[in-house]
Amino acid sequence: MARSVSPLAIAAIVAAVLLWSRRAQASVPINPGIDVYLPPSDEWWPAPDSGGEIVTGDETTSTPDYTGAFLYMIQVAETGQNAVRSGDAYRMLYGGALFDDLSDHPANLGWPGVRLSDSMCRAAGFGPGCVSTAAGAFQIIRPTWDRVRRAGAWGPLLPDFSPESQDEAARRILIECRALPYVESGNFDAALRLASTQWASLPGSVARQGPKSYETVLALYQSALGVA
Repeated sequence: MARSVSPLAIAAIVAAVLLWSRRAQASVPINPGIDVYLPPSDEWWPAPDSGGEIVTGDETTSTPDYTGAFLYMIQVAETGQNAVRSGDAYRMLYGGALFDDLSDHPANLGWPGVRLSDSMCRAAGFGPGCVSTAAGAFQIIRPTWDRVRRAGAWGPLLPDFSPESQDEAARRILIECRALPYVESGNFDAALRLASTQWASLPGSVARQGPKSYETVLALYQSALGVA
């Protein structure tokens, strides 16, 4: 005769399987070889929306594109409104010159970067003679690009330095600094505080590279959302 299994035993088995699954998720590295780990997605990712629409009774309204507005704000703060409007932002080197080869980050294709002043180097935690390799619409430096372009829990390998890859790289930087959940939920102030640790143009940055005022970046963000 088969032995019956008690409800308590079944509950214990289910709990053990769930615990194993969560630990397996937590052990997936953001980047191979980097000692940084992505928490299980259900612990800090916002709940998925309904495909960009909110349905209430018989009414359907589009949700605001908070992420698009936030990325637009960073682009303009880093490269200027004219560059963003023309599309040149995606081809802009630190200092304002433009590049044409989007097959990889310019510094990986031979661009030596731009030497910073000693005061900027000190503010960034480097010694005199440091160099900035910031490039593209989000002015991403080479070490950051090489890290976030890799495949991981956040998505596949980024194949090039195209506008699409730059946008995705910026999203991954927001993941690293834990700003993305706030960005996606429209919590501008919380997202800005965290993002300012990554972008020198944002208010709150200590890089001493002419950060924009809070009022300026808020106005850019609101204009992208269509808020008067």
